[in-house]
Amino acid sequence: MPAKRGATMRAIETVNVNQRVLCNGYEGTVTEVCTGQLKGMAVVRLDRGSVCVSISELLRAAKEPK
Repeated sequence: MPAKRGATMRAIETVNVNQRVLCNGYEGTVTEVCTGQLKGMAVVRLDRGSVCVSISELLRAAKEPK
């Protein structure tokens, strides 16, 4: 079930590998920040697989891993 959007969620300007994010409403982890022709995109690992999405579509997850 997708996470609900709330006041604690913020857009992300930059991402780092291993950062927890919300992607299409689901929590995931950034596994790759793309360069070259795919600059501005990131690969996010979700429970059901990985997706490559625009960084502008990602939201910061409520909790970052320690």
